[in-house]
Parts: sequence; C-alpha cells; structure tokens
Amino acid sequence: MLLAACVPAGDDDDSSGAPPSAPDGISFGPLIACEEPDEGLGAFTESAAARGLDFAPEVTQAVFSYALSGVVATDLDADDDPDLIFGSLMDAPPVYRNDGAGGFERVPQDWAVEDKGRLVVRQAAVDLDDDGLPDLVLSGEGRIWSARNLGDLRFDAPRELYTTGSVDRRVQGSTFGSMTWGDVDGDGDLDAVATSIFPRAETDDDDPAAASHDLLLINDGDGDLTGTPLLPDVPKAMAVVAMFLDVDADDDLDLLLASHRGPAASPTRMLIQQGVGDDGSPAFVDRAEELGLATLLSPMGIDAVDLDGDGLLDLCMTDTGPVACYLAVGGGVFADVTTTIGLSTDQGRDWSGWGIDVVDLDNDGTLDAVAAGAPANLAQGADPDHPDALWEGVPGTGEFTLREGGPFAADLAPNYGVAAADFDRDGRLEVVIAGIDGPRLYAAGCASGAWTSVRLVGASPNRGAVGAVVTVEAGGRTSVRSVQTVRGPSQGPAELHFGLGDAETIDRLKIDWPDGETTEYVEIDVRRRITATR
Repeated sequence: MLLAACVPAGDDDDSSGAPPSAPDGISFGPLIACEEPDEGLGAFTESAAARGLDFAPEVTQAVFSYALSGVVATDLDADDDPDLIFGSLMDAPPVYRNDGAGGFERVPQDWAVEDKGRLVVRQAAVDLDDDGLPDLVLSGEGRIWSARNLGDLRFDAPRELYTTGSVDRRVQGSTFGSMTWGDVDGDGDLDAVATSIFPRAETDDDDPAAASHDLLLINDGDGDLTGTPLLPDVPKAMAVVAMFLDVDADDDLDLLLASHRGPAASPTRMLIQQGVGDDGSPAFVDRAEELGLATLLSPMGIDAVDLDGDGLLDLCMTDTGPVACYLAVGGGVFADVTTTIGLSTDQGRDWSGWGIDVVDLDNDGTLDAVAAGAPANLAQGADPDHPDALWEGVPGTGEFTLREGGPFAADLAPNYGVAAADFDRDGRLEVVIAGIDGPRLYAAGCASGAWTSVRLVGASPNRGAVGAVVTVEAGGRTSVRSVQTVRGPSQGPAELHFGLGDAETIDRLKIDWPDGETTEYVEIDVRRRITATR
C-alpha cells in the first residue's frame, strides 16, 4: 500500500490554476474555478443540435427500436475528453468527436455490419488489443463482432468474435442484448458476459451450445474471445442486463444477471464465483436468495453506486414502475429499499425505465438520478406516459424526489440510453440521452460546489482499470464508484466524477485496483482532474 500526502497548492498556484505538486502515482490537472455558477438541476437545458448532435436514426423495425438508442460516452482518441457512439442496426454506428469544449463533429466510418440480415443490438468501447484506445464491440442477432480502433476515431471493418451458427434468433440462435466486461478469470485481460434476450429453446439434438443462451466470453490474451454457455444446465430466462462486481469482497468478480418478466421469467441471479477451474473458466453458484436479490424484475439499465455513504456499492436497476434499489449491508447481503428511496414517477407501474445514471449532477455532494423512459413494446404504439425522469437527491437522507416539469420530463419520445459525462470540461456533468428521435444533450453552466474526477491508468493489458473501485472521503462524506463499461443500453466514461459540495479538500482517496492492490492518498486538492497510475 502506498500512503502519500500531496503538497497543497499555494496562493500563486490557486490563482494561476497551475497544478500543485503531486506524490508518486498521481498527477493533477489545472484548477477549474466557477466564476458564474448556474445552480440547481433546474438549470439544465437541451442543446444537442446546437452542439453538433443533429442526426436522427431511421427506425425500420419497431421491435428493435431500442437497438437504435444505445449510447457510449467515453474517450475514444486519448485526448482526455469523452466522445460519443450511438446505436445502429446494420450501418456503422454514428461516431462523434468531442472538440474539448463539448462541441461534436461526426466522424464517418466506411463500413457496415450487415451480415445475412443479422442486426446489431448493442455497442461497447473496450480496449481489446492493449494499445490504449478503446475498440468497438458489437453484439446482436447470433453474432458478436469487434472493430479495431485505428486512431482519430476511425474503426476498422468489424470481424466476427463469436457466432451461434444459426440465423433463427428465437430457436437456435441468441440475440445478445447487452454485455458486461471485467477480468473474470484473474489473468489480467478483459473478459465478458453477453446476455441473450430470448429464452432458451431446445434444439432437435438438445445441444445447449446451439440453443439460446447467455454467453461467457474468455479472452485468450490477444483480444480473441472464446464463447461458451454461461449456465448450460440451468433453464434460460430472458436476460437484458448484467454486471460484474465483487459482492463478497474476495478479490474476484461475481456476476449479477437480471432477467425479465417476459417469457421463461426467473428471479434475478447473483452468481458468486467459486474460483477458476482447470479449463481456465470460472465456476459460479447462484446465491441470490440468501443475499436478498432473488426478485422478479424487468430491468433494462443498471448502476452501482454508494447510495448511503457507508463505503459499499449499492445497486439500482430500472424496472416497470419504480427503480429497484438494493443497499449493500455487508457480507454480500442486500436490503431492498425500492419502496422507500423515492426513485419512482407519477405514472407508477405504467412507466418503463431503461438506461439510468445515479450521479451528482450539481456538485452539491448529494447524488441525483436520471433515467430514460420508453414503452416496453414500441411495436404496440408509443405511450406518452413514458417521459424521461430526473430525481434530485435529498441531502443527508439517501432518498430522492422527482423533479416535475423541465426539459427531461417534456421529452415524450421513446428514449433508452443515458450517459452522464463532463463533455465541456467545466467540472460539471452533462447528460446525453439516446432515443428513436435522435439524441438529447442536457447541459447547465458550472456549479459552485467542489468536485473531483479520477481517471485510472491500469496495468497492461487492462489499461482502463475496468473493475477498479475508487473511494473518496471529503467534507464528512464517503463516496464510492467503480469503473464499469456497458450497463444495459448505456456506457459512461471511464473517468469517475464525484460531487463534493462545500468540501475544501479530499481527506482520503483510495483506489482498489482490479489486481487486488490498493493505493491511498491524503489531503488532495478539489476542483481538479486527477490521473492515477497503477
């Protein structure tokens, strides 16, 4: 463990914005002050077209409308600002370069992914070849592809990583609806689980590998993924979201696998890893019942964040009706606080939520939340009672209250993907929402509250430090976030943002790296970006 104290910036440093001296392993960006605060969540306005996000997807199949509405917000060209990728069924997805101030320019790609009519459902940005640039991974009908990042936000034509060998998505194939990434086998590189949307249907020869299944993808170290059925002997449920996280704090990754209330429904599974077998694959045991997570939901999006400031990662999943939230109470056990936390809308169970981010949107030191709303089945017609939802955190309570009205609630188009990121680099998060009418970008001016953002540089080959957990103690509050990739229809930036309210300094910054090592720093300046290197 490294314990170090930085040298506080002097008056000259503060006035000039120059970075203070830093201990080994971290570096500071310049001070970013807010001269004219634009306070509160009511300050957000919609500005997508004005910022260059002016495309509208062509919806050709209503049942796959959610596939057109995914969003990835992360740094694609290593220039220290988040770029954007949106969903596309068969053409190359729309890719947008951030100019560093929150303006966007589309970067054309000269390829398509159409292959015998197989559609793409989800996108992810993950560095598979260890060159420091996130590659594009696509999942969809019976196939998973990867497209190498060539630099300058251009991607090579996709190559096939996995195929079910079938064109019948409901019988012999799998339509992969989402992915979660992490080093599940402990060898340093990134593996994945891809969820299958449709329930397992038996084939003529009852071959589990040919039937619809959730897929475990093990990285061979060179960026190639070998796919095997995740739970070949367990009845397949309709699964849309999954998340790797270390629930039992034993330094290996467990897997939350959330199913849908639709066909062949089953309760949420919490698969606890039992170690890696001789074949190099991890073994799992479902302990959802004893851990308090065996609930029947219809989750489409998920976020893991410390809701109550106890230093443990809690879980929130969108549902039909209230957002389902579970507080970690220790020992891997969770308590259901769905009915008390306040993440609900006036529509009750008539409202369907999709992507969700639980973040501090105004830097006041209290978490807020935003979720996209859309009908569960667009093919049956768009229901106007599915607005996007914005909740304001109630200080000191761990609860939320719905903000009625405003631009979020006014958008009644079916929306699915959500990602919060500091696109204009002013120290305050903005929100991009993806829907069938095109993207929305909600932004406000800077806020007076303190903040920090932490970018991690992990050990090769996991340079993005996917799976790392960062704890920030400041102003008498504890905040925890983890480096995740895809979370349902959305992927946010690898850079972790913490609103700090009236804190004058960060008392302690702790980083639990994916390889089990821990680094700590004390007395860190606020209102600066931090880069920490393993």
